[in-house]
Amino acid sequence: NYLNEPEVDSGWKTIRATVTDSEGNTAEASVDVYVILELCCDWQVLEGGKTYRLFDGLLTIPEGIDFVIDGFLQGGDGESSVGLRVRDHPQNWLFLSEPGLREVGRRIPSTGVGGASESEIDFEAKFDELVASIGQLPSPRPGANSE
Repeated sequence: NYLNEPEVDSGWKTIRATVTDSEGNTAEASVDVYVILELCCDWQVLEGGKTYRLFDGLLTIPEGIDFVIDGFLQGGDGESSVGLRVRDHPQNWLFLSEPGLREVGRRIPSTGVGGASESEIDFEAKFDELVASIGQLPSPRPGANSE
């Protein structure tokens, strides 16, 4: 049991350790790791620029846009899918299948409240970027040595 809900999210984390021997000598080390949050349920927020695990696959949310999981669907053919709704533009949706995380549909209104014409965001390009990220590892940490 926790006094507060723990804050867990995908992203780069630095783990630091300091050890001291019996003579008082100390050594320090750190390592950068990418933590990947496994998504499980409705209403989870997927933040732009972060990589998540969904249906045993990886996907990275494009920078400048956040999604919310807004429903798991069971089709008549027995295939499941998940609806990802754009958080700040709720009329825009991307639907991904399970298994395989392949795109099965998208909804991007061209006019009306929250439609693409009222936003500076190119939802088609953002959705294409997300779909292209499926199965890809997160990008290296900015400024990290690539040796």
